[in-house]
Amino acid sequence: MKKQADERDVVLEKIRKIECMRRGKLSEQYNKKKGPDGKVHKWGPYFTLQAWRDGKNHSVRIPAKDAGKVREELKAHEEFSELCERYIQLGEHEAMKRSGNSKKKPRQLRRPSGVKQMNS
Repeated sequence: MKKQADERDVVLEKIRKIECMRRGKLSEQYNKKKGPDGKVHKWGPYFTLQAWRDGKNHSVRIPAKDAGKVREELKAHEEFSELCERYIQLGEHEAMKRSGNSKKKPRQLRRPSGVKQMNS
């Protein structure tokens, strides 16, 4: 029990250290255009952050100079989600231990209705 309490403390400490995070996906885009010389000219990149909030897709342009910072914030959100999932797993495990239901009880097999028992 002490080991799990220690692990919960470690998970909470890691969560506490996360200061900034963003959810969503950062996409890198380029513009292309054929010039008068017949060559395709490409410029960019342009960055767009997309995220679902309140049932809607929100899209925001991100300046190229901020793209690295936004990637770190997206990674922090991913880490936060994984830490939360681990904390839930530890809490569920503890609840199962306390209730004595750490193993699934075998279920009783029942005959389907209408099937008679055979006499031997």
